[in-house]
Amino acid sequence: MEYLPDVLENLSHGSPVVYGLLFVTLLAIVGNSYKILRGDAGKYPLAGYSPQHSFPALRARLGWFLDGSKYIDEAFEKYPDQIFRLPSLNRLSLVLPAKYLDEVKDAPERILSNAHSVSEFFVGEWTGMDYTHFDPYNLDAFKAQYISKLPPQVEVAAGEANFAVGKVFSIYEEWTPISLYKHMLPFVLRLTTRTIVGEEICRNTTWVESLIGWETGVAIVSTYLRVVPPFLRGVAYLIPEYYRLLKHKRRMHQVLEPPIKEFLDARKSGNKWSSEEDVKILLENYAQFLPEHEMTPSKLAHRLVGSSFGAFHLTAGVVNNCVLDLATHFEEYAPALRQEIDEVLGDSDNITNALLVKMWKLDSFTKESLRFHPPHLISCNRKVMQPFQLSSGAALPVGSHICFPSQAMSMSDEYLPNARAFDGFRFEKMRLDPTTQDQNGLQFTSASAATMHMGGGRQQCPGRFFGSAVTKICLIKLLRAFDFKLVGEKRPANLMLMDVDAAHPEAEIMIRSRAY
Repeated sequence: MEYLPDVLENLSHGSPVVYGLLFVTLLAIVGNSYKILRGDAGKYPLAGYSPQHSFPALRARLGWFLDGSKYIDEAFEKYPDQIFRLPSLNRLSLVLPAKYLDEVKDAPERILSNAHSVSEFFVGEWTGMDYTHFDPYNLDAFKAQYISKLPPQVEVAAGEANFAVGKVFSIYEEWTPISLYKHMLPFVLRLTTRTIVGEEICRNTTWVESLIGWETGVAIVSTYLRVVPPFLRGVAYLIPEYYRLLKHKRRMHQVLEPPIKEFLDARKSGNKWSSEEDVKILLENYAQFLPEHEMTPSKLAHRLVGSSFGAFHLTAGVVNNCVLDLATHFEEYAPALRQEIDEVLGDSDNITNALLVKMWKLDSFTKESLRFHPPHLISCNRKVMQPFQLSSGAALPVGSHICFPSQAMSMSDEYLPNARAFDGFRFEKMRLDPTTQDQNGLQFTSASAATMHMGGGRQQCPGRFFGSAVTKICLIKLLRAFDFKLVGEKRPANLMLMDVDAAHPEAEIMIRSRAY
């Protein structure tokens, strides 16, 4: 089975495909840089640009792949109140200062679109993570299941955790090193897809391996294609991972389409169809919102695959980083977290959403981990669909991508005191402090200028409540069953590619069952 970190490691070290793409891209960069510098976008400073170097615009674009984090931080400090450009090749990306946050975050989707921006990020027309997965039908179905009816979904996911933890993890009598990704990914996947595709499929080996493989394929192919201009995206046919991506997608459709056909046949004949679940799976909610021409086995399978990816991909990244941070600060935070868990749950394994809400320390720890290690260094992403003028009079180019430097903002003392120090219970203390003037943004699922790693405004991630619950369920199960520590003395540095932040592909932790 292939895993995302294996792919990222190959990307960071290079491969024949990478070098070939870089050579072709080099030629395109020269023309692209010249075109942009002459156009209207050239009036905005370019992150990574230094006139001290020869060919500074070219150098910035070549360095963006591995030095994206550095470029964003430097530009944030250098241009604190200005719009600046990211040196990306696939689209014009403008980073806005926080003063524009309120006017951007609540703009309607038809004008500033998060859905189109995310689809562009994943190069959806090539990877399969296309606009369909973020269209109003999909979002309405997702909101109906994971916002309006969140509590029963959480209980089912918690029940799956009781089953999955024994299948994924072993009994470790002594300290044992384990691969973070190869254990956490299948564990998180089962919980996140339990109420999307049902019990039988979420435990299906083909489904688990294919969804992980497809996530890997989406990551690598979209990363390759983001380093080349759009007119060169036909190079996907030269990338072996592109064909593996298609293979994994076919296998998932083979798993999904037979039960979908049964559902559609029962619906057509007027017979009652039951998924034999305690709660509705996402397929049944699709039937409430989708037009008839979308109600085919292939189209429904396509939507279920994308929704599964969305629920699993980000949650797994958050869990990975939380576990690494726990291993790093185990003696400091594990005892207090376990005490809170035991006080709320007692001897019971039955986790409900109402009980999770009471765990302020756990909520704070997960939020602080996300603050230090967000999946992306920029947030509140939008594609400009129609002409839009900022309050300063600046006109955002139609077709451009806009965002905010969320990671740099969250690490600034302007937004949080002592921002660069990891404080796992920071947000719990702020919630308890009667002198805290603004309580907004202090919970994992809420956002403020200091913590908007899951977006902001009316287009904020609709799955954040379920993702938060699954993250906490995973940590509760792991803390109750195991002790952790780092393999070495320091936390493995995360792998940074462009604006992506992922746990290191070779990251391991030491684990031991608490019974020993």
